[in-house]
Amino acid sequence: MKRYTSLTYSTVHATFSRLRRTIVHEGHSPRIHDLRHTHACRVLQHWQASRQGAYGRVLILSRYLGHHHVRDTYWYLHALPELMAGAEKRSETYDYGSP
Repeated sequence: MKRYTSLTYSTVHATFSRLRRTIVHEGHSPRIHDLRHTHACRVLQHWQASRQGAYGRVLILSRYLGHHHVRDTYWYLHALPELMAGAEKRSETYDYGSP
């Protein structure tokens, strides 16, 4: 059975540096974290459009991204207005129970 190991930062950075030269962009060259940010936002958009929504799944994305605190992942909800609007809409309809 073959064991897989994590990619090292230096390997990923070197590969991305070569790929970055082929990416069409406006302004500054894309960074690895730009792709990470885009991926996280797209995942949240996809989840938000689904029946279950994104709200209950943020912990999954947080762990996937390697965040130590889920609050670091909630930042992505603020990155796109439609995600924030969806989160507000869901929280308005969520039943928090009676006091």
